[in-house]
Amino acid sequence: MLKAFNDTLENDLENAGIFDMVSKSFHPVTTPASPGDVKFQEWSALPPNASMLAFGSLGATAGGMTVQGWLDDVKNPLSAQVLAKQYQDAPTTDAAHSIAHKFADEIIFRLGGGIPGIAESQIVFISSRSGHKEVWMMDYDGANQHAITKLGRSLYRRAFRR
Repeated sequence: MLKAFNDTLENDLENAGIFDMVSKSFHPVTTPASPGDVKFQEWSALPPNASMLAFGSLGATAGGMTVQGWLDDVKNPLSAQVLAKQYQDAPTTDAAHSIAHKFADEIIFRLGGGIPGIAESQIVFISSRSGHKEVWMMDYDGANQHAITKLGRSLYRRAFRR
């Protein structure tokens, strides 16, 4: 679930086109899991030379998953916190993916001048991968593809017979 969350968030922020992402090879050795863990100088100085830092924690039990996410302005340690969110959902990879989209949209909204992000958008399309034309839906990034109709061939033909 953590990998799904991290990969989705990074992909969403990179695809937004308004950020220059810092290469992972420049990240400091320790990654913060809470606001008290952030070492501002390590993130704001070279080599990362970051302006903003998105970080958080994910905890899961059989009963649920909690994700805490923060966005800090590492160039302004006296008033660093820009965003703090907590999300709860079922402990599944799909839920982690969905929460990452929500957190990305929050970040984009805050840093993009109030312009809403598209990470929670869904695309509806027609596919015949089941052998029959069906209506499908997926996340904007191609994940979570699923059929939303199950018409079947015989029903399809009866529905359009003259």
